[in-house]
Amino acid sequence: MAAQTTKESITDTVRYWTASFLRYLELKLQLLGIESKEAGMHLLVLLVLCACILVSVVGCMAMLVVFVLYLITLLFHWGWGWSALLCAVILLVISAVSAFILRSKIA
Repeated sequence: MAAQTTKESITDTVRYWTASFLRYLELKLQLLGIESKEAGMHLLVLLVLCACILVSVVGCMAMLVVFVLYLITLLFHWGWGWSALLCAVILLVISAVSAFILRSKIA
């Protein structure tokens, strides 16, 4: 009788520990799901903010190019076409110098 009670108590103990471990895993997976939803929302907000910053910077650069074009037209009293050509050359030189500096910093 004592051997059978011991077997039942060991079986109950193993069953209890298995159920507890499975419940622990279930709760951990639920927590992981909740945290991943929050992290996903946070990542989405960051991506939207980065997109807004990128659009703003591109718009700012476009306005800067237009201003340089207007400034060249005023300073040299050239037509729009020649001023645009000089503006393009100036921007090309700035881009080439920036690329050279970036390449030297990387290497």
